[in-house]
Amino acid sequence: MGAGTGAKWGALVGLLDGLIVDALIYSQREYIRQVLYQTIQEAVARQGVATTPSQIQAIVSISTAVMYVAAVLGPLVIMAIVGAIMGAVWRRLGLPWYSKGAIFGLALVAIGVASSLASPGAAAYISWLSYAQWALDFASAIAIAYLIERAKK
Repeated sequence: MGAGTGAKWGALVGLLDGLIVDALIYSQREYIRQVLYQTIQEAVARQGVATTPSQIQAIVSISTAVMYVAAVLGPLVIMAIVGAIMGAVWRRLGLPWYSKGAIFGLALVAIGVASSLASPGAAAYISWLSYAQWALDFASAIAIAYLIERAKK
């Protein structure tokens, strides 16, 4: 099993993962827009920059558009890399496919949790979207392992 096969299946799973995340973001778009608007408004006020509500709204619109694109491209790239690594070490790991997927899934969840930890002295806030992403990361790694195993046969 090669890294190319793993990357191919990882990219496919990553695309599906990204589309699911996009759907979750879309379902919460009004809430996300409100939070973005308030956050930008507070940051601008702290900096003492004079802005109009329409300028802040334009920034929110651009940020939201970037968020939709990043929600698809991010998992696609990450899962392609995970799939390539998984494909490269597939034969060396003498475990069933679901164990291989679980190991990679737990590593992805650990990376996600570690990156969500607040800096010392900062308020800790983790969105429910983060929890959904961690579950998707774990499930995606198992799906990649399943697809690599099926491709092997």
